[in-house]
Amino acid sequence: MKRIPALVAWLAPFQLAAAGLVLPLQPAGTGLAIAAAPRAPAGSGGRDGEVRAVSVLPASASVDVVIDLRGAVDVQDFTLPSPARLVLDLQGARLAAPAVLYDGQNRGGIKNIRYAQFRPDVVRIVIDLDVLKSYQIEKRDGQVRVQIGSERTAFAAWTSQNAAAAAALAAAPAPSRRGGEAARVATPAPGEAARAINQYLSAHADEGEQSQAPRITVTWDNADLREVTSGFAAFSGRTIILSKDIKGNVSAEIKNQPWDLAFNAVLESQGLAANVLEGGIIQVIDKKDLARADSTVPVETRLVRVNYARAGALMPSVQSLLTKRGAVVADSTTNALVITEVTTRINRVEEFVKGLDIRTPQVSIQAKIIFVDRTDVEELGLKYDLGTHFPDCLPNCQYFNQLVQRPDPKSATPVDLNGDGKPDAVAFTSQNPATQVNVDLGGNQLAALGNASQEVVNPALSLIFSTALGNFDLTTFLQALQRVELADIQAEP
Repeated sequence: MKRIPALVAWLAPFQLAAAGLVLPLQPAGTGLAIAAAPRAPAGSGGRDGEVRAVSVLPASASVDVVIDLRGAVDVQDFTLPSPARLVLDLQGARLAAPAVLYDGQNRGGIKNIRYAQFRPDVVRIVIDLDVLKSYQIEKRDGQVRVQIGSERTAFAAWTSQNAAAAAALAAAPAPSRRGGEAARVATPAPGEAARAINQYLSAHADEGEQSQAPRITVTWDNADLREVTSGFAAFSGRTIILSKDIKGNVSAEIKNQPWDLAFNAVLESQGLAANVLEGGIIQVIDKKDLARADSTVPVETRLVRVNYARAGALMPSVQSLLTKRGAVVADSTTNALVITEVTTRINRVEEFVKGLDIRTPQVSIQAKIIFVDRTDVEELGLKYDLGTHFPDCLPNCQYFNQLVQRPDPKSATPVDLNGDGKPDAVAFTSQNPATQVNVDLGGNQLAALGNASQEVVNPALSLIFSTALGNFDLTTFLQALQRVELADIQAEP
């Protein structure tokens, strides 16, 4: 029996990071509640002050934190940033009543108050603030009053005495109970437990689809909670322990659900929670005890990268696992989650994120696009020229002179072909230019005709036809082309 106070006194010096707050908690797995710290050892030379209650009260242009005392204490104070905190050390003091959890309401910028026996003769009080503000500390008879400047004073007062009564927290237990009364669980009716389990599974259906844990199908009919827990331990191969005096009965039917999700659903229906300890041991503990323990543990922030899923899509699932002190923010730039949680639970949250971040099965689809271009070309070129016959037409010749070049009548020269000294022919010394047109639009002669000047590029067939029609010459140039093109263009995007 004498070892219990010594054990609690040995645990007391361990403190939280930064704020250095510690509560004398029970060893893992015992399920014991927070107990009052022991008295300072005799002959320690410290003062004999007692902290009886802590209150938050509205005042004029300030919010007051009032610490009810008995006896004399010395006060030391300092502030800490990120997050903003005001820390008070009451030296020569001890807790006269168990520590009580703050209700979480923001009162004039005060978000939370935590206090505990920091050392055997020091009580530490940590005040969490929105932002650091100016404050004053006044020592009065039986009180230490901390006045924090604030314009938001319209709130209801809070005191640890009322909170302790409302929560029915017991006073310091007998030494045989090792520091406090164990948590007890009221057994719900079978129908209520089954509905609670089904509601939990429905709310976490998305997690069940993505979970890689082995699936379980089981039916319980008013089964003892310890037997149900033993069944989950045997199925999963994990070590699961129950805190002392946790009892209950389970009636439900679970079909093809991940065992971890089904286990959490059963605990949720009984007002319990699973706390993963070092080494992977799962501790089943009452939610109130878990929240009380979490409020004294320092927080840690981690960056968890997400490889396959979208970080923003995982936020609701992760948020459901966090405590009141935890927070999660999605960083879209790096596709990562910034998780802040108490150190005892952050590993579990990180493993949960990795369990959700799985590769989605993908199907490889190959597409080939074929463009077909079919071209069918038929071309016909025709040129013809109709003009009077040289030299019989002289001097009244009719022609266009574009297809068939005619001599220039002005260059006609008599020629003696038989050598009798008399000209018997005419020779032309120059040709008319291609642009020279000689057409007589009057009279009774047929005018020269030139038309159809269409040509084919690279013709497959070229035909020249010339004939004489009376006193006229007809010359025709005929070109023909037929081409069929078929183009096949393939693309693989």
